[in-house]
Amino acid sequence: MHHNSLWKEILGGAVLVFFAAYGIAHVLYPDRFMKPQHRGGEMLTEWNRLGIQIVGAIFAGFAIYVLYSILQR
Repeated sequence: MHHNSLWKEILGGAVLVFFAAYGIAHVLYPDRFMKPQHRGGEMLTEWNRLGIQIVGAIFAGFAIYVLYSILQR
């Protein structure tokens, strides 16, 4: 038996939208999420910023993909 509740799908969609927004925020504002990593030099800070942006883009992309696949059903 396969039980799909509308409330479960709404809650899952809301969580995925939150994760997508969180990932996009990492891409747009990486400095806000770097406060604990400001111990290195200038080049290390640039690498940290780029890494946070890449991980944020992957995180947002995965959340958007899952949300898209749920909405396609």
